[in-house]
Amino acid sequence: MLPGSTAAASTARTALDLSSDLSLRPTQPNYRLANRRPPTLGAKPFLSLETATTAAISCLGGHYSVVVHQSRVMCTRVETGEICAIHNAPGPEERFTSIAPVQAAGDPTTECGRVWACTSLGRVMVLNTSNTGSYQEALQTSSHATIICMLPSGIGEIWTLRDDGLVEVWRDRSVGAALEQPLVPLRKFSIATELQAARRVANQRTMLLLYQRELWFAGSRSIWVYDTHTSADTAMSVSSNGPLSTRPDQPLMVAHLNLTAHDAPITCIASNVSYLDEARIDSRGYVFSGTDAGHIVVWKASDYERWRTIDMSNGEPDVRITSLVCVSDRWLWVGFASGKIAVLDIGPEPHPTAVQCPLTLGLQDGASGAVQRRDTMWIVAKEWMAAESAVTCLHADWSSVLTDRQRVQVASVHANGSVYYWDGSLEVDCQYNELRRRTPDFAHVRDITVQINSWNIDAIKPEVLEKTREDQHFLRSWLGALGGQQMPDIIVIGLQEVVDLESKKMTAKSLWKNTTTKSKPKGKTGTKPAADISKRYGLWRSALEKALSRGATFSTAYRAVECQNMVGLFICVFARDDIYRSVRDVDVSHVKTGMGGLHGNKGGIGIRFVFEDTSFCFVNAHLAAGESVRNNMARIEHCATIVKSLSFKRPMPEYQSLAANGLLDQQLQSLNNNRQAVSPAADLANLTLDAYVDGGDGQKFLDHAACFFSGDLNFRLGLSRQQVERYLDVNDLDTLLQFDQLLPMITLGAQPKSLSSQPSSSNLRSESSTPIVAPSRVSNVATPYEDSVSTLHNQARSSQSSSAYSSGDEEDGEGLTSIGSAGFALRTFREMPILFRPTYKYDPGTDTYDTSEKRRVPAWCDRVLFRGGSGQLQTRHQHGNADSQQQMWPERFGDYDLQGQISPLIYQRLETRQSDHRPIVAAFRVKTKTIDREARRLASVDVRKRADTKTLGEMSYFAKILWLSRYTASMGRASELLAATSGDLSNKSPESSNEFDITQLREILRDELIAILDTIRGSKALVLDKDLSGALSTIVDFGVLKDHGVEKIFLLDDGPLDTGTIKGVLYLTLPHIRKMKLIAEQVRASSQSGGVPKEYSLQLVPRRTLLCERVLEEEGVLGDITIGEYRMDFIPLEGDLLSLELPSTFKELYLDGDFSSIQHVARAIMRLQGLYGFFPRIVGKGDFAQVLADSLARMRLELVSGGTGGYSGGVLAMSTVFDSLVIIDRAVDMVTPLLTQLTYEGLISEVYGIINGSVTLGGVAALAPSTAGSVPAASTPGVSGSGASSSGDSQSAGKRRRIMLNDSDAIYREIRSMNFAGVGALLSKISRQLQDNYESRHRAKTVQEIRSFVGKLGGLQAEHQSLKSHVSLAESIMRRTQSDDFNAILEIEQSLVGGNDLTKEQLAYIEKLLALADPSANVPGVGGELREQPPVSIPNSIHKVLRVLCLYSLWRGPNFKQKTYDAWYEDVVAAFGHHQAITLDNLNRVGLLSSPSSTAQVIPSGPGESRASGLLNSVAPSTKPRNPVHANSIGFLRKALNLIVSDVRESNPDDASYVYSGYAPISVRLVQCLVRDPA
Repeated sequence: MLPGSTAAASTARTALDLSSDLSLRPTQPNYRLANRRPPTLGAKPFLSLETATTAAISCLGGHYSVVVHQSRVMCTRVETGEICAIHNAPGPEERFTSIAPVQAAGDPTTECGRVWACTSLGRVMVLNTSNTGSYQEALQTSSHATIICMLPSGIGEIWTLRDDGLVEVWRDRSVGAALEQPLVPLRKFSIATELQAARRVANQRTMLLLYQRELWFAGSRSIWVYDTHTSADTAMSVSSNGPLSTRPDQPLMVAHLNLTAHDAPITCIASNVSYLDEARIDSRGYVFSGTDAGHIVVWKASDYERWRTIDMSNGEPDVRITSLVCVSDRWLWVGFASGKIAVLDIGPEPHPTAVQCPLTLGLQDGASGAVQRRDTMWIVAKEWMAAESAVTCLHADWSSVLTDRQRVQVASVHANGSVYYWDGSLEVDCQYNELRRRTPDFAHVRDITVQINSWNIDAIKPEVLEKTREDQHFLRSWLGALGGQQMPDIIVIGLQEVVDLESKKMTAKSLWKNTTTKSKPKGKTGTKPAADISKRYGLWRSALEKALSRGATFSTAYRAVECQNMVGLFICVFARDDIYRSVRDVDVSHVKTGMGGLHGNKGGIGIRFVFEDTSFCFVNAHLAAGESVRNNMARIEHCATIVKSLSFKRPMPEYQSLAANGLLDQQLQSLNNNRQAVSPAADLANLTLDAYVDGGDGQKFLDHAACFFSGDLNFRLGLSRQQVERYLDVNDLDTLLQFDQLLPMITLGAQPKSLSSQPSSSNLRSESSTPIVAPSRVSNVATPYEDSVSTLHNQARSSQSSSAYSSGDEEDGEGLTSIGSAGFALRTFREMPILFRPTYKYDPGTDTYDTSEKRRVPAWCDRVLFRGGSGQLQTRHQHGNADSQQQMWPERFGDYDLQGQISPLIYQRLETRQSDHRPIVAAFRVKTKTIDREARRLASVDVRKRADTKTLGEMSYFAKILWLSRYTASMGRASELLAATSGDLSNKSPESSNEFDITQLREILRDELIAILDTIRGSKALVLDKDLSGALSTIVDFGVLKDHGVEKIFLLDDGPLDTGTIKGVLYLTLPHIRKMKLIAEQVRASSQSGGVPKEYSLQLVPRRTLLCERVLEEEGVLGDITIGEYRMDFIPLEGDLLSLELPSTFKELYLDGDFSSIQHVARAIMRLQGLYGFFPRIVGKGDFAQVLADSLARMRLELVSGGTGGYSGGVLAMSTVFDSLVIIDRAVDMVTPLLTQLTYEGLISEVYGIINGSVTLGGVAALAPSTAGSVPAASTPGVSGSGASSSGDSQSAGKRRRIMLNDSDAIYREIRSMNFAGVGALLSKISRQLQDNYESRHRAKTVQEIRSFVGKLGGLQAEHQSLKSHVSLAESIMRRTQSDDFNAILEIEQSLVGGNDLTKEQLAYIEKLLALADPSANVPGVGGELREQPPVSIPNSIHKVLRVLCLYSLWRGPNFKQKTYDAWYEDVVAAFGHHQAITLDNLNRVGLLSSPSSTAQVIPSGPGESRASGLLNSVAPSTKPRNPVHANSIGFLRKALNLIVSDVRESNPDDASYVYSGYAPISVRLVQCLVRDPA
């Protein structure tokens, strides 16, 4: 949205304070909830063009995908991969530079059927995607630079950007452009400066169009935002004197957004605004800009503020975002240079009353189904590797939902030329999410106990333990830590340094000798042959098996599931004998991290298996040692390497039938025998996947429901040896744990305290002092183990002092920049509270920490971390953050599926002095599930069935709203439109939306009048201004007025107003001083009469003025009248004709210097734009055309800046109904109104005068059908205020009658535009046809034929009445046109416009007009008595005389002699009176009858004053036209505009000149030039 706070130029958004500005501080999204299931689309997910040498450009829509490589365009059908067409560049050295679909399809199935493709030589090719048809488009442009970017918009609009910075907007020929003419840009402007600042890097990824008007352009570290509907100088393309303007309008730059020096350059932008209705744009509308550093900078679309910065690197180096696209208002797809794609959840649930995207509804809990939402947590819902090539572009297409595909399709275009198609609706995820919700319905859940034992044995042999008296029972105590009565189901033993890694001989032997031989996975027989391992590992395995044999430690025996080793690492997994056979899909993976990943002295071993239907994965790790910062970074890197590199075989799938009959189809049957599934439905049918989480399939470590990471992790304390010993002396473990390197990265997202922040020795307490309290790590899991926590630990947990933690953006004392928990590979793991002393490093054989020269700092190096299901909620605290608040969030998606939920039991160390490490043990209770196969199959069938109905129905409805928003540019209006058609898109086709329908405008005017009437209670009298009554009758009839309490209607005139007992009186009048005085007289007279008290209401049309209020105040009645305004601006006279009906506008503008009418016209146009959209182009000619354009620009700016702008309908879109608004100043064409029209309609106006689309006659023998009951017309002279009531008492049928002249009269519609010479013949023909229709009654023989004739009789009678009226009118007009006066004046007109001098006879006739002048005569249509039939010769009225004189003056110009002017001046004054000298002077001032010696006069009270008062933004034009048409210019105009046409076909005209028998009006020619060639 455009800002409401400023209309000024650019606003810079730059800040450098990363510590205080949340929008600048990178926020890590929650990757914990991401799944890796690729949302494949169809059986053929991608089209491979591997031979491409450069990045492809493409577009997507409906059934078609278009991909461009250099000089070739390939068009394919998405679902089949079939190549529909191949187009080559027109020239041998040409290449295609950009492509865009034409959004003009009337049917969604043909979307992307036409595309524009631009070449490096500036040519534009229009290509068909379904066949090889193409043609070169002709564009009328001032630039021949290469088009580097194109954006589709609205209906058939294409926005192009050339490499010289010129932006042009075109409309495709499929939506109405003439085929024989070059396309003319709807508008154009330049962003050359910005393009240069952006280092000339521009493409579809760095340009964005919002609301079909707001252009966002990104480059380098800046974004420029333009309001393309508002000019920077608030002026439209309007010229005062020269030709129609062709200069590019510079749009208003509403914002200039700058990144900081810390940000990387912008690579792409996207927005979710197109999926939001107006009510939610302020709160949910974002623009996203991706950067080269893996960040997404989020801007608020409403106020252009930088809102957040999202770090998508996930702790990985060199992450680059290369493409973005919003698939819904909430799901942002992110493409990376690595070829990876992520789907980011960008917001909370929408408001329930808003227009909602079904993708939000279908995946409201994430791709795997979280049940809670966070307003401030950004979630990565999906992440997968699409291809081993950078994602250069992402396209989202909703039109495919309306095809038989019924899917939102997303295409990813890669640098290697491949195009992959993805299911943007995430169908499988939605359905699988729902299936997982139903897990409790088809799965039995139980608890098993898992025990993990870990020990760095420092290369001792098991026999050492047996020979030592105090340790001979150690293994049984260690393995039986839970107690003999509680037997674990699974026991995992992890040993480190089984060989002496510090012994050069043993290390070399271990490094280079292959001692790792994997055991075979358990087969159906249940056998697990032992591996050929070295003697050292064999000894330990034997010792463990002996300790776990029946009766040794437990009453039951344990069997080895798998044992593996790698250099010094050794891991064994044992299962209790009674559950051993429930273990399946065992696999092992090794990861070496020592010496840069070459050797296994450091690294990890992972063992994966499935117990019943729940997956487990255990990792035994030994990470880098050392206390330095570098060593700590190495440990962090080792964790990341192990987590990402552990790779297991994909388990054998177990497919179920999705058919109601339970039969497995052939496709799934064949998939059961393959390890690679290609069907999107295969995941839903694959029961094996239920054992895994996050969309995983068991190939990665984090796919498993229960994950454990243990071993010698080597993380240290950030303290000196002396400081640690002081804390240990007082047993203050909680404070020590604050400085642990590992805990903050897995618990709170903060870094350990630095050395500089340690308490001094004076702060340490003695044994008897108060305990030092510090916050402990958080765990909401209640276990028996926690109940035994000491009092000291409880106090520490309760304090929760935030000062104990530093933010993740600080540096520690050794200069290590914190990576924060978000970048740590184990950040989603947890650890039980540590209540034991550090396990490292002891002098072997003693209980003393290291006393060697190195004096290593004691630390908790031996750890057990776990990541389980979603049953636990973890409380996270954010410190040093303005958003600091406690948030409850599920650790994992799917807490309806309790598999893998972990409850800690014990976490402790054991005592043995044989190693420099103390052994540890941890025990957990883990929930596992067993699936009922048949119940699960039935649930899958039901989920699929429901998805095919509900979800697809919601998606289809939303897709229709998006489709219609092309026409409305508003989701809200599109939703209302679709609701009105009951969801039937066919009721709103593109063709119908491009029609101009004035019904809506008429209804608005009628509703506003009714609202005014309803404000007056009870019965009321309506007093109408005579000048308004005719216009009002076109809007509302008397029946409607009567329904709203109007009992009588009066015409405003002199004399008292007698309304009888009617209490309410409503005046509807123009804001004229004389009429205000009339109203004041009537109000005073009524109050003095002492009758019924009245309630007066005055509605001024079209605007309320202070001058009127002042007059009423001076008359003393202002307090008695309620004043308002009725905006009866554009009056719909006919289907394609609107009129403001302001006859005095010319006088006000050119003579009085009153420019308020321009403001009224501007408001009227704004209302029109509110109904039909902004005019794509505004052009004009003349001084006041410029003033009007300025007013429109200002009102537009007010509207988009939060004001009303003369319209309260909200943000407007570009109109698809109107192509241009042409404003022509009356001064540009003064001649045409003075000439005589020779069409039937023109002659009716000439003889009788047409007012408000009707003509009123007196005593005409044949009239149109009665208009009784309509609002009385204003052309009735002499009617007093008390005598013109709505009942028609004073207007009997025999007197004046009104004939409506519009297209509702079929006869008039046919003859109105005909040259009068042919009207008689056509009326005769119609008469004969009508007679034949009447005669058909004699031929009716049967009852059915008679009934048919009777049904037509009413129409025949109406047609007969109309015919009689027009015959009478034609006869009277014919007598007028055959008169000598008419023909004499017509000859003078034709001589003048033809450029000929008047003959002596013609000059003599003008003298005769003056000599025979009749001062009392009036003119038709202006006032006075209208006779029953017009006379053959109308008296020489002042109007008739001056019309001829003005025409002579205009066309003769400087050739008009002063002598002639003076003589005519004296004759007019002598004939019509001395007061007409004022009239002649006024005509001279406005340039109609100019004295040859006069000069232009400027009225000071013009737009210049308005500008000073803030009303208008224009330089005051001269009130005398600066360019009236005269002899000096007529020669040029006659040729340039082809004003005179010698060969006029009056019977079958093909040119507008037939109206004036060979003269084409200047204004008409200007419009024709605009349509054909704007230059």
